[in-house]
Amino acid sequence: TNARKHSPPLCLNYLSTPNVTIASAVLASAAVPGLIHPVHLIEKIVNRHGQISYRPLHGERLKFRDGSFENDIPLNTLSEVFGCSYFLVSQTNPHIIPFFFNARGQGGLPSGWRLRGGAYRGGFLLAAIELLLKEDMKKNLRVLGMLDLLPAVLEQDWSFLFLQEFQGQITMVPHARLIDYFRLISDIKDINVISHYLQEGKLTAWRKFSMIKNREKIRLTLEDCIQLLENKI
Repeated sequence: TNARKHSPPLCLNYLSTPNVTIASAVLASAAVPGLIHPVHLIEKIVNRHGQISYRPLHGERLKFRDGSFENDIPLNTLSEVFGCSYFLVSQTNPHIIPFFFNARGQGGLPSGWRLRGGAYRGGFLLAAIELLLKEDMKKNLRVLGMLDLLPAVLEQDWSFLFLQEFQGQITMVPHARLIDYFRLISDIKDINVISHYLQEGKLTAWRKFSMIKNREKIRLTLEDCIQLLENKI
């Protein structure tokens, strides 16, 4: 995202921005407001003589930062550019994980309350309160944002953190503990901690494998049907 306020995010890819260097894109994507300053996106230029030069994208004055604050998962852009219609999302943003409560369970992790005669995790009353509070907060943030009444902290409208779409057709969300939030910006070197995160990621993905497998069966079957039709024609 452009560091200037109200600037739309960019979706960098080999079609729309083929000359932007991956190194500068990674640095910009890691430039979290308040922690890391925005940087220039660098594009590679090759003249007719084969000489290579580098220059900032859109000029020296424009700098870019992490785009997840405005558009963490660019579903619409990816659909338009690549024709995507089914998204597998690995969602690890610490401010979003608590909102994936899934009171009635989710794919690969059903609610145990169904086995005891109930449908809602924690009971209907607690699930209803959680839903009402969450939706009311989103409503208030949306109204304040449309009226431009929210203060810009570090030149950033933080309401986008909660109002945008954070999931796809399959969304993998790890289980976050309280201690994990204290390690957000730390350099973890303990092999046991790293092994824990790797194992947690594996377990989260395994729960979704059946859904992915069924989707792949449908895709491969459709491709086989298209191939048969093309051979007959």
